[in-house]
Amino acid sequence: MSTSVKTIRFIVTICIVTLILSYIVSLNIENSFFNLKTTWLSNSFLFALFSGAFASLIVILVCEIQRYYLLKTETERMIFNQFLALYMQVTIIHYNAKRAFDDAENPVAINLFESPSNTGKSILNIICSIDYSPLINNKVTRLLSSFKRNGVPKIGEFLNNMSLFKIALSCDKIDQIKKNLQELVTPNSTTTHTVLKKIKKDSNSILTYLEVALGTIDKECNNRFNWEEDKKKIIRVEGEFVQADIEIYLNHPDLQFE
Repeated sequence: MSTSVKTIRFIVTICIVTLILSYIVSLNIENSFFNLKTTWLSNSFLFALFSGAFASLIVILVCEIQRYYLLKTETERMIFNQFLALYMQVTIIHYNAKRAFDDAENPVAINLFESPSNTGKSILNIICSIDYSPLINNKVTRLLSSFKRNGVPKIGEFLNNMSLFKIALSCDKIDQIKKNLQELVTPNSTTTHTVLKKIKKDSNSILTYLEVALGTIDKECNNRFNWEEDKKKIIRVEGEFVQADIEIYLNHPDLQFE
């Protein structure tokens, strides 16, 4: 997008130059400030040259401006969609931690946060690569710049720390072995419980931050992304999530294709 902006500014500069030269030549035709009527050069030729170039550049400028607005709209949609995707992954992390606490008597899965954290890190990389450089800075520009500077490092660190959950499980398992107990780690196990509690708290803070960011982007773009509706859908889906049950799966009819 920055390339389009640079092109527009360059064309505008050339347009101004050709317009000024056309104006100067037209005045020279009327007032003869300096003599350009030679065997190979005349005022009429220069006026036709500069005015023709100016008219052509105006057409090119209009096309480039149209291209710029299309690119701007597409980039804004990409920004919103990536922020929304990141919000969804952090929501999954938050609700996975919440469901673990709600089912504290059963063993906790070692890969509980692996998939959403890996996906979230990929999304952060995409956001960092987005080139959003409008002709006039707006709230989206400032938000994206602030997010790349402050949000990305903090959220990235949070997602990287999801690997510590596996370490917490291992620590609790070692403690169980030392105490000659079953190697059964639940959300109530000491280290696992502490890590889960922090994950739930930190993810909630990130969700609040992303909700404000998504609301700002949607508002700046005239509410064309329907953020509030998307938010309700995401929360409803996670709230109604049903954990896979092996018994239900085994009793399910075998897949058949015609």
